[in-house]
Amino acid sequence: MTTPYIQAYWYATLRGIPLSGFVRLAPDESPPPGALVISTEESCTHTHVLAQTEPYTLYFASADAKTRGPLPDTAFRARVSIVDAPSLSRAGEPLKIRARVRNDSDITWPGCERSAGRFQVHMASHWLDDAGRTASKEEGRSPLPADLAPGQESELTYNVNAPARPGDYVLELDMLQEGVSWFGLKGSPTTKLRVRVE
Repeated sequence: MTTPYIQAYWYATLRGIPLSGFVRLAPDESPPPGALVISTEESCTHTHVLAQTEPYTLYFASADAKTRGPLPDTAFRARVSIVDAPSLSRAGEPLKIRARVRNDSDITWPGCERSAGRFQVHMASHWLDDAGRTASKEEGRSPLPADLAPGQESELTYNVNAPARPGDYVLELDMLQEGVSWFGLKGSPTTKLRVRVE
């Protein structure tokens, strides 16, 4: 498959558009505000989409993009509820969970953005054993697909692997601002799901 930037160069050459107007971003680099972006990322919902042809999305980067940083403590207030989830799994098997998150703070959480990096807000989890002790490190991440304003809700699909050993477990779902804090550590309630692993 030809990468999107090669296709863009090819199109520009045919149309007589100077290649100096194109920039190939590094993996950890965000597009400049207002830039026209060709992307293959699937987890973000963009508000200014011009066209989509799998696996490509052509969109304008937000012109009013704000510099991301740590959220204030008052922003770490979430309500997570489970929409659909299995209660039984085989050891190590991938689980798909549908969950709804509500922003119970008075501050908008930043949604998915290319290279949001350490300040991205995700749904994440911990596996606990039947006694409530940590059974494994957190697994999986599901980023907010778009900004979530106070009082708004978003439904997320969350993928996680069941523990490798059979037993009774609890999957504790929480929100996380990458590189800053779990919401639960700031006093936000978490949601727990019992799962029997065979």
